[in-house]
Amino acid sequence: MTDKSIVLVGFMGSGKSALGRIIAGKLGMPHSDMDQLIQSRAGMTISEIFAGSGEEAFRDMETELLRELAAPGREPAVYSTGGGVVMRPENRELMRQIGTVILLDITPESVLTRLSRDTKRPLLQSPDRKARVEELMQKRRPAYLDAADYILSVDNRTKDENAARLMKLLEEI
Repeated sequence: MTDKSIVLVGFMGSGKSALGRIIAGKLGMPHSDMDQLIQSRAGMTISEIFAGSGEEAFRDMETELLRELAAPGREPAVYSTGGGVVMRPENRELMRQIGTVILLDITPESVLTRLSRDTKRPLLQSPDRKARVEELMQKRRPAYLDAADYILSVDNRTKDENAARLMKLLEEI
């Protein structure tokens, strides 16, 4: 088992938050969801941050939080990141400093199925959700691959199945 922090990255709907909570419990480590931390600090939802200050301001908040999490002396934890955090090279480097980065890989079809009723994600609010998801995934894919130490496909499995597979992966690290 790992004595380093685990950083889960992947597209929205890949299960970063749910799997993060499950494996943190199994590992006896704390879990932090970066989006929730940012919302708590800002006193508003991500949608409100995007609407009031713009995506760039939200991305700045992500980078600042990663800097804090990468500080020496922090206890190992499981971190669930936001879907676009990988787009800044600095963030990818900070995540590598924090711990082992695992990409939860998912197809556009699975994202659309999992998020079919979601109305809260600002980047999904588009008349053509399928085209938007495909565009974002294509744009982000190189950054996900660059960030990842390991890749776990999460398509067509339940969160419990994916948690078991992730735990198996962590045992092999």
